[in-house]
Amino acid sequence: MRLIAHRGNLRGPDSARENRKDYLDAALDAGFDAELDIWVVKNQLFLGHDGPHYPVELDWVCERIENLWIHCKNVEALEVMDGTGLNYFFHDNDAYTLTSNGFIWTFPKQKLAQQNAVAVWLEPQDPRSGDDFSLAEAICGDYVGLWGLSLTLGSR
Repeated sequence: MRLIAHRGNLRGPDSARENRKDYLDAALDAGFDAELDIWVVKNQLFLGHDGPHYPVELDWVCERIENLWIHCKNVEALEVMDGTGLNYFFHDNDAYTLTSNGFIWTFPKQKLAQQNAVAVWLEPQDPRSGDDFSLAEAICGDYVGLWGLSLTLGSR
């Protein structure tokens, strides 16, 4: 099962650092995938959840193609991502959305699909120890660094 660092967060939300390139790279370097928020304004790409805050190059994004889950925040971002081979999606308040690579991105507290499900879980407790997340291909959360550590310690 893949663990996805929500906006690069590993040990809880950090609004001052999330969606920054160095913060996302730290999550990737630690062995996690990363979800990021991307905007396009006047043909320039930006990272940021609530708005286009941090400039980013498409090359930087493409170099991390295997491990990024890209939340397009506007239609311009969708247009730029089309044809890149990157795994991207758009949603607002939808319970489910389909990523460009065929994964079913599942909003928190929704029933998981039978296959290709990505569960978004923003609580600190590891969801794999409670509800049935065995069907999930991946779990996206703000605390995946804690869950990964607990798995490592538990396997010794």
